[in-house]
Amino acid sequence: MDHLEKHTLTVSRGFTYTFYTSPASPSNAGHPAILLCHGWPDSAELWDDISKELLSLPNRLVIPDLLGYGGTSKPTDPSAYASELMVQDIMEVLASVGVSGPNSILPIGHDWGSFLAQRVYLFGPEHCAGLGMVNVSYMPPSGEPYSMEMMNEMTQQAFGYPGFAYWEVFASDTGHELLDQHPESVWCVAHGQGENWLLVNWCKYGAMAEYIGNGKTDPLKSYAGPERTERRERWLKQMKEAGFAGPQCWYRASVKGVHVEGEKKIAQETLLITKPTLFIGCTQDQVCRLEMIESTKPLLPNLMTKTIESGHWSPWEKPAEVSAAILEYVRSNGL
Repeated sequence: MDHLEKHTLTVSRGFTYTFYTSPASPSNAGHPAILLCHGWPDSAELWDDISKELLSLPNRLVIPDLLGYGGTSKPTDPSAYASELMVQDIMEVLASVGVSGPNSILPIGHDWGSFLAQRVYLFGPEHCAGLGMVNVSYMPPSGEPYSMEMMNEMTQQAFGYPGFAYWEVFASDTGHELLDQHPESVWCVAHGQGENWLLVNWCKYGAMAEYIGNGKTDPLKSYAGPERTERRERWLKQMKEAGFAGPQCWYRASVKGVHVEGEKKIAQETLLITKPTLFIGCTQDQVCRLEMIESTKPLLPNLMTKTIESGHWSPWEKPAEVSAAILEYVRSNGL
């Protein structure tokens, strides 16, 4: 991330955020700042390659380490991860570098970062010029705690397997302890290169606990393996020092219904997003399947969809294609 400026800010909740920006420039005027939100178990570095391509745009870039990750505070109480509160944090981060006002933000997110980017929009649509979602499609508030059982039943019926079986570990109150014991296995289960990798290791009851609990390792995709050894080593160092208690709170908060009360403040009419939206779906992501966008398309009348031959970590696996999709979306919509 050496091509960007590094900042820290202690927000009003007392948490310290680390984030990166492109330099402020007169060319930023009239263009929303692009807010890039990473997911599990990453950091702002997820956007390293892509941010270099996006520097060709007049838009300013703002890329935070989200709560629980990287150089940002890592509370272990799931209630700290309420969507309304994290959006408040992000708005303070943006304001600290002069990003505020109508249509001043273009939130784009991957994985859990897509969830947060959506909430940045839904809690403040007047501040947002659009919305971008990578791998994880639109998830309007349901008004209920997330139900693993219901989601696994739905994916079993739709796709023939329980797509969220891995949540039995990830959302458990003690799941982080297992991950802390074998971070190398966590990296491998995320980025292994075997056929139907996610289907075998993520979408089968007991498979995630078995893989990590037994300390398994396997050959890695090129973006996570020998070609990018420094990426793996930085991540392992970070997770060995900080642990997974913070990152897993994103899952625990969801099943405990932490978001529900705050999200009741989102007006129903806001769920229809008429501003330009982007969804990048990936053909080899058996967890966050690209078909999942179909049920919410009526709420996204100004949607651009792009399909990429990639697994779940598309910003690393196919950075050129993800960058091209974002560039086309921004330019074609005059953002």
